[in-house]
Amino acid sequence: MTCYNLFIHSPFTPTPTSQHPDLLDFAISKNVNSLSHPLALNEFSSDHLPLFFTLNSYFNASPPAPLTSVRWDKYTENLINKITQIPSEAPTSTTLINTQLKRFMQYTSEAKQRASHTFIPKPNNKIHLPQHIQKKITLRNKIRRMVHTYHNPTDKHHLKVRNKQIQTDIKHHRTLLWNSKLNTINFEDNSIWKLTRSLKSTTPRLNPLLSENKFHYDAQLKSEIFIKQLTNLNLSPNIPHTITSLVNNTYDSIQHSPSPPPFLCTTTEIVNIIKTTKMKKAPGPEQITNQELKIWTHIPEILQFLTNLFNACLIHSYFPTSWKTGHVREWWLGEYR
Repeated sequence: MTCYNLFIHSPFTPTPTSQHPDLLDFAISKNVNSLSHPLALNEFSSDHLPLFFTLNSYFNASPPAPLTSVRWDKYTENLINKITQIPSEAPTSTTLINTQLKRFMQYTSEAKQRASHTFIPKPNNKIHLPQHIQKKITLRNKIRRMVHTYHNPTDKHHLKVRNKQIQTDIKHHRTLLWNSKLNTINFEDNSIWKLTRSLKSTTPRLNPLLSENKFHYDAQLKSEIFIKQLTNLNLSPNIPHTITSLVNNTYDSIQHSPSPPPFLCTTTEIVNIIKTTKMKKAPGPEQITNQELKIWTHIPEILQFLTNLFNACLIHSYFPTSWKTGHVREWWLGEYR
């Protein structure tokens, strides 16, 4: 029934009070799967026991994305062993450019895969409590079981008192741990910088997108839903452009005009450009991060390969096909001007 967004909810025990109950009441909900488990209330017994349940409008956040840890020292070692298999001479044709670039991308992918470890992050919010707090928690749990069994008002009062005491003790213990942490940080070992970075670099979970009475968590599916919605909002007819001939004539004139010799790049220029890139930037389809680019600047063989590759592209006025790969979604905006 999940294909129709229908969900069945029922208690654990039958609600009729006869000696031989043969009926189990249940409820059917549509588009509401966050329904608390129904409980039969014995206090209001009649011919049937009434059911108590709660409708929750909350939704679950996106599940934690898997993290990949890379040993960059091992990655560098693997890449250095592979890069020597590519000829050190600059490619002399567009075919050689694509061939060498394909091999280089394959070597970087293999080196990163061998040095990577993927795992699902687990929340670690537990703290080691002192022995006296653990004893209070054990006693509190014992009193709670007595409250659930005997429903004694005195036990209920003791339970509230114990809960407040435990909350106060845990709060005081957390304060002591935090003060102890602050006393250990200093500038010499960069601990203050690491603590500041960990406090500021929080990764919020993305909320799901509701479409057609369903929650969607996948990022690509979300983009498709947005595109569909934007396309439906722009229903203007497609008006053909009248400047196509002008563009073609300009292109033909440029193609037949003699071009000056290209300005070739140097290794120093490549290093300076890579140094200015930001670390936190999403990679492209090839999954090469800016952190990898910065590691390449410390490997002379890779710098020489990149210099030869870029200069060959400039000499042949060629842009490799693999660099044109991307995920593009288009929709008609209509007459927005």
